Amino acid sequence: MTELARLNEDYLAMATRLDMFYEAGFGGEELNKLEADCWAARREAYRLLVKIRDLGGDEYFIRRKAFNFGWQLGQVDSMRIREWLCKDAANLNDPNPVEAEHVYVQMAKNFPPDAIGWVKRAHWTGPVNVPWDRIDQDDRDKWAASHQPGKVKEFEKLIKAHDNHVAPSVIVQEEKSPKAFIVDGHHRALAHENLKQDVLSYLGTIHPEDREKALETHTKQIHQGASPENKQE
Repeated sequence: MTELARLNEDYLAMATRLDMFYEAGFGGEELNKLEADCWAARREAYRLLVKIRDLGGDEYFIRRKAFNFGWQLGQVDSMRIREWLCKDAANLNDPNPVEAEHVYVQMAKNFPPDAIGWVKRAHWTGPVNVPWDRIDQDDRDKWAASHQPGKVKEFEKLIKAHDNHVAPSVIVQEEKSPKAFIVDGHHRALAHENLKQDVLSYLGTIHPEDREKALETHTKQIHQGASPENKQE
């Protein structure tokens, strides 16, 4: 219980500081690092809550502590979320199902609702490591990330500092297609490439009728390219 209390104290301090950053409109590497630290604290709290729950801990206590970290009791009991958050980084080559809502919430930070409605219709696995030979790179020269090495370098530092706990890229493919394409997270993908790594991703299988919508998603990004407010790329 002491460990959870300490984690809660640290998380509240970071979350308060993060709110101040948002209010002031700050961006850049410091904001990216703070967001990653907050997510790491939430993930660790989730793992501790799962242990307490499975040991027969008091439901009211678990519900209250989960709320402090932005979780709900139903999420603590969800096997899909457990598979996602409680597995070791060493298992990132083993695809596990993930709720479309998780992917939607991540993308909602930087895309309007009409640009990502298709996300809820796709079937998702992840986070999972996707090899570069599975990714369609025909239009690589058109990626903003290909011409912004400075921002890619920022993500290289974050990935190394946080041991793969930086938000995954979003990659999709049609069921019978041998290739997938990156919808969001091109800078993160190139950062992984520079580090000689596969791309940590949410991998979605889309319906053929959603292909065009998925391909057009990036054109509707709210904060793009090297903008300091672009926290997702």
